[in-house]
Amino acid sequence: VAGAVVIPIVGGLALFGDFGWMSRTGFVLAILGVAFIFWRLHRHAGPGRTPAGGTTQSLLDFQRSELVRQRDALRSVPIWYLLPLVPSLIALDLGRWSPDHNPKLPLAEDHVRIIVGSVIALLIFAIVWLLNAWVAEKLDRQVEKIDRLRGQ
Repeated sequence: VAGAVVIPIVGGLALFGDFGWMSRTGFVLAILGVAFIFWRLHRHAGPGRTPAGGTTQSLLDFQRSELVRQRDALRSVPIWYLLPLVPSLIALDLGRWSPDHNPKLPLAEDHVRIIVGSVIALLIFAIVWLLNAWVAEKLDRQVEKIDRLRGQ
């Protein structure tokens, strides 16, 4: 849902905003990054099919494989969820640093805002990474419980 909002807004900024080439490149990279995340979620994070009429053992096997798949997806969030957005952030920051500097602000003040914005983005990335790692550990404990039930 967020990506369906982000892509048209960022696309509009890239097409119609009063920005230089570096910032426009950053917007295009953001669209490509979000599109990649969508593809990755669709391809690898969707639920599997529950076996119909399965035995207790086959249902436990299915549940375990789903938990492992989800856990592994969460553990790799830095690669497929955060990393695709980094080039756009770099391009946008570089674009605003001088060529696309906000003309309503003194350059030094705009630089401070860019730095603060970058720090905030890094903190958000760190929080997303840590929260996903925390949930992955919770899923790992569920996998261990299933393993104990299966007698492994």
